[in-house]
Amino acid sequence: MADARFLDLHGEVDKLYQAPLAEFTAARNALAARIKAAHGADAAAHVKALAKPSIAAWTLNQLYWRHQPEFMALLMAGDGLRLAQQQRLGGADVDLAPRTRSRQSAVDTLLALAADILKEGGHAPSPDMRQRLLGSLDALAAYGTGSLAPKAGRLTEDVPAPGFAALAGLAVPSTDADAAAEARQGAGSTRPEPVKLSVVARRSKEKAQAAVSQAEAALAEARAEATRAAEALARADGDWQAARDRLLEAQKAVGIATTGEQAARADREERRRDTARAGIGVRDAEKRLDQARRSLDQA
Repeated sequence: MADARFLDLHGEVDKLYQAPLAEFTAARNALAARIKAAHGADAAAHVKALAKPSIAAWTLNQLYWRHQPEFMALLMAGDGLRLAQQQRLGGADVDLAPRTRSRQSAVDTLLALAADILKEGGHAPSPDMRQRLLGSLDALAAYGTGSLAPKAGRLTEDVPAPGFAALAGLAVPSTDADAAAEARQGAGSTRPEPVKLSVVARRSKEKAQAAVSQAEAALAEARAEATRAAEALARADGDWQAARDRLLEAQKAVGIATTGEQAARADREERRRDTARAGIGVRDAEKRLDQARRSLDQA
């Protein structure tokens, strides 16, 4: 039997978390049964242990799978706000308001989409559910694209706010740097020197930039696909219009032919009646001729 550590089940597991919530348990058990039959009980144990998401977690998963551009916008907005906060703490003159508005806009967009997903799944978008989703979205934004962020798309519970360790992004200044800063302040400096951003912050920025590039590429592909679809629709519309015109012509021809056939039928029936009357006249004439011949013979 195969070692469970070397089985690639990511695609199958992702499908479980994309399915309707009511189907999760049956689909998970069916997948575990297939894995067990093919690779043994140990390989199937991982699948069998997968937890069913809560309604809130399922909704967050659907947001990730169905609306990835909007979901990624939230994570990038969280990265941008956190980076700005780190720079401001370091003494940089950074305006947090635009980044705060961007983050809030991303949250509001996802909350609206979540309400539609809940209704579609037969769940009520109650105030309590909205509050739970808001808390999880705020937490996801705080994590951003960092390596400590929860696995988006496979959540099973509400997302708690990250702890201090997950939010830490500033390097602690060295002793020499502290001394230099104190010396500058003693010389009448009105503003502390910015501290250098840590490796974590730089990596967070790099991930955000990579995410932007990926989102831009996805947008370009989506636009290209939309253009192709519009062109295909235009061709299909032209084909339909041509077929409709041919149908109308055919219907018109059928109407003309039907009228002609009806007239010909009426004419044929009239000719039949004329033929019948002519036949009667022939028989009457034959009788009169026969009577005339007999009279001639008797004369």
